[in-house]
Amino acid sequence: VLADVQEPQAWFPFLRFLRGTCAAVMLLHLVAPEEERPEVLLGTEVELRDVELGGRVSRVRLTKRTLEAYQRELSRHFAQVRAFCMQTGIGYLRLSTGEPLRTPLFNRLRQTGLLQRLG
Repeated sequence: VLADVQEPQAWFPFLRFLRGTCAAVMLLHLVAPEEERPEVLLGTEVELRDVELGGRVSRVRLTKRTLEAYQRELSRHFAQVRAFCMQTGIGYLRLSTGEPLRTPLFNRLRQTGLLQRLG
């Protein structure tokens, strides 16, 4: 499953269902570089949008305090998704959308033991 998992509670039932019907399930959690490293925007005003619904949410000035709060929440989010996968026997790999997918994906899958070279 290749997904951004922005709303984990919406994804978890689907992933549980797949795990119950498939021998193996793996979540490839896609994250944009600017989500992981928003500090480049420090001091600027950003507009937060709900891209799935197309609505404008709010404008926020990214201060050191808001950046720290965001990073804590993002870390909590990643930990929650990873813990769910571990508890349910689902493979988990977080990938940056800023990297070309093919080579890093296969290399990381091999490193984690989720993919083995045949032959």
